[in-house]
Amino acid sequence: MSAILELAEYLGIESSYYDIWGNQIFATDETRSSLLNAMGFTINTDEDAQQALLKLQRDKWSSPLDPVYIIPAEAQTGRIRIRLAASALQHKIHLLLSLESGDLHQKQISVSQLKPLSEQTIDGQTVKEFELEIPDNLTLGYHMLDLRLPDCQSLSSLVVAPRTCYEPKQVSDNKLWGVAAQLYSLRSQQNLGLGDFGDLAKLVHNAAEHGASSVGLNPLHPLFPANPAHISPYSPTSRSFVNTLYIDVHAISELNESKAGRELLESGHYKEKVAQLNQQELLDYPAVAKLKQQLLEIAYQHFVCEHQAKNTHRSQKFDDFCDEMGAELDTLCTYDALYEHFHKQNPDVYGWKDWPAEYQQANSAAVIQFAQENKQRIGFFKYCQWIADQQLSGIAKLAKQQGMPVGLYLDLAVGCDGSGAEVWGEQDLFVSGAGVGCPPDLLNQLGQDWGLTPINPFALRQKAFRPFVNALRNNMRHAGALRIDHVFGLMRQYWIAPGKDARSGAYVRFPLDDLLRIIALESRRQKCLVIGEDLGTTPDGFGDIAAQAKMLSYKVLYFENQQDGRYVKPADYPDLSMVTVSTHDLPTIKGWWEGNDLKWRTELKLYPSEETRLKELNGRNEERKLLLTALLDAELITPEAASKIDLTSPSMTLELSVAIQKFLASSCGFLFMIPLEDLLSLKEQVNIPGTTWQHPNWLRRLPCPIDKLFSQAHAQQVVKAVNQLRVK
Repeated sequence: MSAILELAEYLGIESSYYDIWGNQIFATDETRSSLLNAMGFTINTDEDAQQALLKLQRDKWSSPLDPVYIIPAEAQTGRIRIRLAASALQHKIHLLLSLESGDLHQKQISVSQLKPLSEQTIDGQTVKEFELEIPDNLTLGYHMLDLRLPDCQSLSSLVVAPRTCYEPKQVSDNKLWGVAAQLYSLRSQQNLGLGDFGDLAKLVHNAAEHGASSVGLNPLHPLFPANPAHISPYSPTSRSFVNTLYIDVHAISELNESKAGRELLESGHYKEKVAQLNQQELLDYPAVAKLKQQLLEIAYQHFVCEHQAKNTHRSQKFDDFCDEMGAELDTLCTYDALYEHFHKQNPDVYGWKDWPAEYQQANSAAVIQFAQENKQRIGFFKYCQWIADQQLSGIAKLAKQQGMPVGLYLDLAVGCDGSGAEVWGEQDLFVSGAGVGCPPDLLNQLGQDWGLTPINPFALRQKAFRPFVNALRNNMRHAGALRIDHVFGLMRQYWIAPGKDARSGAYVRFPLDDLLRIIALESRRQKCLVIGEDLGTTPDGFGDIAAQAKMLSYKVLYFENQQDGRYVKPADYPDLSMVTVSTHDLPTIKGWWEGNDLKWRTELKLYPSEETRLKELNGRNEERKLLLTALLDAELITPEAASKIDLTSPSMTLELSVAIQKFLASSCGFLFMIPLEDLLSLKEQVNIPGTTWQHPNWLRRLPCPIDKLFSQAHAQQVVKAVNQLRVK
């Protein structure tokens, strides 16, 4: 084995993978070297790789403790591996264990009493590895281990975590259902042309009244306030906060208290602009952002003058929020202020990679000085985050008050935009230049580059998984369920080599067992269900591992087929699953039945060949027949009605659409979600993977306001049928 291949294997870069068609695809030497260089290694020759590998091994054996240990909560005794120089055999180890609760446990152990497991020679010195028993009485949580010897001290994080997540049976004994919404798409007379948290509150109220147990949402992560044209919710600047464009400005107390705010809200110009934005078929994010920011700035100025200056109770609550969110909030809001500052100077300057060099490090002297000189502007962005968090928290409480067993079902994106705040703030964690995506598959046969910067799993462990914990915790704080996008990324991620297309990549291993334990710990603490979006090529063993962790699988009708192509029967869906007909990246059921997605793929030239296009076109005809057969077998449609359905010129009917929703509603899956696009029998899908400006992704608004969603004829029939099959 070459040293380059050995180094790649050590860092988790896999040599090959099997694609969705069963072909073994090998990573090229060029891809391997390119990814290694992106990870921070200068690798031009085998000798370079050999030296890099030796340094990694030396660093590991030179430290007594690993950066982090994950201790199974069900284990009788915690056991970890430590490394000590042979000269330490005559000494005693002094262990200090600081529990998350604040309790401190101490213990002394003679090194000579420990059993050596292995040894290495590092720089001419023998280093032995031992197994060490951790003091008893460990509780669930995050603790700190301090190991001391006469000539050294070493610190490590100790995470005691359960095996299983918060379970469906702890939520309800019944099978539940809910609606899934793209928040921005909601219509109302009150919003500014883009769905907001005020609209979400109404949706929660109306959905609960009609028997829904949950409202699912697109990722609510923050994007880029100074660049509102950046709109994909799956390409955030950070995964730990909230998109402030969703703030319901009319619900901000400071705006209503302010004379300037009231005058603006009552002005003819404002009302005319809002009416204009609400009449548009597609969203105008920049126009909405401009209007909303004007209102937010008025509210903030009033807050500064009437609350911060007088140290009111409301000001203290804001300070508490800032303290709770800590350094991550400082980083995000400093970044937002810098982004705005440089973008105003030059409209062609966007993320931190375009800024002057002295501002490209979050802890540089220039950035620290900027933060000191722009405290109020940074304070404005913090205020917006606080307002957004308050409003989202209120909606989560409303859902519970309305009797929703699950409540808000939020979505955690797989990663962050490389030009954003999270990457800027922790550059040593990310692999700049590389991309996260997926190889060619049924959704896109050219592969996909999601425009996200991958996290280095080796660096993540060095940070004791802290960034991952923060992302989970901040997304679960207001959620009754959390969908983890592309959950396979916990086991392995497909990295695309810098400067290459999605076909030039390799899979990189992640510490699945450790990450699942952390997910389970946070899930239990927050009483939040976890749903793993597991579409695509499933890595060997992943399904069983996720099920053992009580993570709900993500079942989409289009992909639930047996080997002979027949659709899986409702009774054969796993209990531990969330089921749905479609998702944001797939056609609506009406669009699928009528072949609208195939039309778009043809127009957008997303097929690698005409042969592939014709194969999918013919395959869709067969899929329609099989679905109709499945509905007949389940007695959800009568033979007479089925005989009237024209498969050669397919057109979705009310009876057929309702039967398809009933098919999944009758399944064994714990949670059944209906996208609002399907509830209203819409034709166009939310997003077409592999496209950006070529298609109106993330721009479509719903055709009717929130208060009329459930009174539409199609929605009434679906809700009635689902409530008969599922008990709230």
